[in-house]
Amino acid sequence: MTITEIAKKSGVSIGTVDRVLHNRGKVSEKTKLAVEAVIEKYGYTPNPLARTLKKNKPFVIGVLMPPPGTGSGYWQMIFKGMKEAESELSAFGIKLEFEYFDRTEYGSMTKASQRLFEKNLQALITVPIVPQEAEEIFSHIEIPYIFVDSPLPRANPVITIAQNPYRGGQCAGHIMKLLKESGKFAVLWFYKYTYNRLDRLIAFTNFFTNYTNCE
Repeated sequence: MTITEIAKKSGVSIGTVDRVLHNRGKVSEKTKLAVEAVIEKYGYTPNPLARTLKKNKPFVIGVLMPPPGTGSGYWQMIFKGMKEAESELSAFGIKLEFEYFDRTEYGSMTKASQRLFEKNLQALITVPIVPQEAEEIFSHIEIPYIFVDSPLPRANPVITIAQNPYRGGQCAGHIMKLLKESGKFAVLWFYKYTYNRLDRLIAFTNFFTNYTNCE
């Protein structure tokens, strides 16, 4: 619900709604109650992007991720996509601030997040692939944030953009089934525990429960 829509449903001007929302200027009690009733019924949340544009300040989104040059090109693709989006939305004052962490070094994600939070962020994009650190970071964060690549069950992101890890494990099982005559299969863990990798492993092993000749 926007201010314009609230004004239309309340039968008042946009300026009147603005005065009610910010408790300033003169508004009759009857009008105030009418506007508040519409707000209570339909809800209203200030748009931080619109507010930033009005103040002519950049809308800064922090990005906390592994270095683009790692992950055999995987993180480079994600980095490239975000930079393209930043360019397309530059007219709206969107600016990305990047900080990188080493997923193999415990504490690196926390240190990178501390450097990032020193900047005036309005939102955050991150990759919670070090769950223990990520859970601590997001236990007290106050700005909106989203996850890419992996979920984090005990957090509350606006959205998580990731593959369904369980389906991914099933897909791997289907592929490996074609090679079932080759003997034993091994699952290699190149990094420490993450939720998406665990789900893939569970799905992969479950897939073969009906194939006794595969171990």
